[in-house]
Amino acid sequence: MHNPRSQWLHRLHPKRLDPSIGAIAGLASAVSVIVGFMAQSAMGHGWHKASIALHLAKKPLIVRLAPAIAAVAVGIATAAALLRFYNWCREARVRAAERSVEQAITEIPSNSIQVVERDAARAGRL
Repeated sequence: MHNPRSQWLHRLHPKRLDPSIGAIAGLASAVSVIVGFMAQSAMGHGWHKASIALHLAKKPLIVRLAPAIAAVAVGIATAAALLRFYNWCREARVRAAERSVEQAITEIPSNSIQVVERDAARAGRL
């Protein structure tokens, strides 16, 4: 049977999570904008607005929740950006390693067999 922890780690691997977290961040931002518009329209007008400013009346719940929802949306967007940056750095490191291996392979001298034989002969003499 599989270990549940390893299954979650496999599902949460940055390569698998990278495409979907961008969509989640976009959805959270859209929800934040919608809630902001609802909070603006729910905020009092006229005398009710003045009574809220004087703390005689309470703000509607949606007005109190709007900043928290916006903060969650910003946090998700920040996490998405950091995950993208992390994946970009990892891929750049892998590409650089592949290039160095390819460069090392193409730079093998044509007389490498002679060099190896000569080194083996020297080691045999010692």
